[in-house]
Amino acid sequence: MPANSFISALRESSPEIANRLTRVEMRHGDLFAEAGDAIDRVVFPTAGMISIVARLEDGDAVEAAMVGPSGALGMAALFGPAIHINTAFCQIPGEACALPIGVFQKAADANPRLRELALAQEQYILAQSQQAAACNARHQLSARMATWLLRAADEVDTDGLRLTQEYLATMLGVQRTSLCMAAGQFQERNLINVRRGRISLLDRAALESQACECYRHLRTQYRRLNPMQAPQVRAAVG
Repeated sequence: MPANSFISALRESSPEIANRLTRVEMRHGDLFAEAGDAIDRVVFPTAGMISIVARLEDGDAVEAAMVGPSGALGMAALFGPAIHINTAFCQIPGEACALPIGVFQKAADANPRLRELALAQEQYILAQSQQAAACNARHQLSARMATWLLRAADEVDTDGLRLTQEYLATMLGVQRTSLCMAAGQFQERNLINVRRGRISLLDRAALESQACECYRHLRTQYRRLNPMQAPQVRAAVG
């Protein structure tokens, strides 16, 4: 099972606390937080991805941030009210480990480096949310889709994403028909391959040329916040 960067830090600094981690299966759609819920645990994905989404009154939801094996959900409790601001659910299936928030707080109090990592994680979630607002308002669907696919592939470290077009459309805040048209154009150009419940990236170099500036900007932001543990960026092929 791939190591989450926070789990690695816990094992190095507080092995007795790391031993209290519990494994969590992440199935697509599993709910990890609702807006207004108390933060009672920290969740560290080791494979797969959690989406943080803003829900609207009509039931629609638009993704604000991704949390994969380079991050964690629930760190905000270290720096303010222990309440989830938005909904979070499993977008790409995998596994995670969890730790009660009180236990993690004690570990962070005893380890300044762990607290620094947590702060960087929360800053990156904020950066994603801010960038998403600008991206959704100004960039074309095809560019936004290319950016989302590249970012998700980087997060889970694979070019084969267990994901439906329906959920991708929801994350991008567009109609499924519009998303299918854009995906179909990418598939015709052999940039991606779409099968039932799976989207595979075939030509990263071409996808990067189609992505909006947000992909490069968020990669740069992460590296600035976490210079020693930038997420895996898969090599371009094609």
